[in-house]
Amino acid sequence: MLHEYIPFLAYWRKLIQPALHKTPCAPLRIIYALAAAYILRWWSVKHSDFLNRRFASWLTITGQYSLPVFATSSLLSFIAFVIMQKIQYAVMPTLIINITGCLLLIGLAHILHKRKQAA
Repeated sequence: MLHEYIPFLAYWRKLIQPALHKTPCAPLRIIYALAAAYILRWWSVKHSDFLNRRFASWLTITGQYSLPVFATSSLLSFIAFVIMQKIQYAVMPTLIINITGCLLLIGLAHILHKRKQAA
């Protein structure tokens, strides 16, 4: 690693490491999350006409049903974890699992949307 050869980088890495730690909610992670939320909000207000088009309806509908989608994704994530432990994290099956999971979640949102419209 580069920081092993340059003392200043080793010192800087040791100094900043606690702020980058992923286990607790480190300060830089909170700043990153807030910045991402701000940019997403700014983009969605500026491009709201895009989100109203039929092409982006899947994104809007999935967002409207975010709680059941999130709950289902937690269950699917656990199932995918068990499957991936068995297949040793191979690239192609991982890609298939991820795409299938996304399609299932989008499909769930559309089923819920159709049921709400029918009621």
